[in-house]
Amino acid sequence: MANSNGIFKRGSSHYLRVVLPLSHALRHQYKSGKVIVSLGACSYREALTAAAIKRAQILETTAPITSIKKILEPSSGAPSSYYLRDIYDRWVKSKPLSNDAINTCMRALLLYEEQTNNPPLHLLTRAQGDGFRAWLQEPERKTASKTAYDRFTWVKTLLKYAYRDLEVISRHPWEGIELFKETTNQRRPWSTKELQTLFGQPLFQKYELPKDWRCGQDAAYWIPLLGLYTGARLSELAQLRTVDILSAGGGSILQYEEEKPLSGDKQIYLPVSPNCVTFQHNLAFSELKIAFSNKQN
Repeated sequence: MANSNGIFKRGSSHYLRVVLPLSHALRHQYKSGKVIVSLGACSYREALTAAAIKRAQILETTAPITSIKKILEPSSGAPSSYYLRDIYDRWVKSKPLSNDAINTCMRALLLYEEQTNNPPLHLLTRAQGDGFRAWLQEPERKTASKTAYDRFTWVKTLLKYAYRDLEVISRHPWEGIELFKETTNQRRPWSTKELQTLFGQPLFQKYELPKDWRCGQDAAYWIPLLGLYTGARLSELAQLRTVDILSAGGGSILQYEEEKPLSGDKQIYLPVSPNCVTFQHNLAFSELKIAFSNKQN
C-alpha cells in the first residue's frame, strides 16, 4: 500500500507512484494517468529524497515518448548492490560508538572481506557464513575461541543492521548460524616477584608521575594501586567520581557499579585498605579526589 507521498515497497525495493495532471504531456502514454518508477533497494529515508527528484522530473517533463525512459531509470543514488563496507560506513554514523567498538568491528570486516572475497550482500549465502565461521576457528590461525566468536558476531551485527534498519537486503543471510566459544582458562594471579617489580618503579616509590598526558597523570599511580587492594576491573575504577569516595567509621569506602555482576546487585562497596591510604600519606589520596573531581567537571 502506498503512502500519501506515493512511495510503496515491494521486496527490498521502493517504488514511486505519480498521478499525472489531466493536461500533462504524458497522459496519452499512460492511460491510467499514473506513472510508477523504481527507486531501487534503499532505505525509506533515501527513497524520500529520490522520490522528490523523480516526481519533479516527471511532472516537469515535456519530453517525447522515446526519452522518458531515462527519467524512469532507478536513481544512481540508490544502488541496487550493497557491500558490507557500505553498511559499516552507515553503521558507524548511526549512533554513538566507542573507538574500541569501531576499530574491533573494522578488524572483523577486513577478515570477512579476506575470506569471502567480499560479494554483494544480496548474493551472500549461508554456506559462506558457515565457511567464514570455520575459517575463524582454524587451529593454524591461533585465534582464541572468544576472539573468533567476537569477530563473527561483529559481522552478523552489520548484516542485521543492513536487513532490519536499512532494509537493503530482503533477509538476514546468516541468521541462526552461531559460533560457540569455549570457556577460557582463568588468568593466573601475579607472583610476589612480579608485584615487587611493578611497584618497585619510581612511579610508586617516589610518586614520579609520567609526563605524557596520555598516561592519566595521578590515575597512573592510583588505578594500579587500587586494583591491587580491591580486585576491581580497570573500567570499574576509571568510572569513579568524587561522590563515590565515602567516609565511614573513620575510614574510606569506594562505591562503584560492577561491570559484570554475578548477582542482581551491581553496586559494590569496598573499604579502602589502610596501606592504600597511608601510602604517600593522605595528601596523595586527596590528589586522587581532585583528579576525579576535575574529570567529573
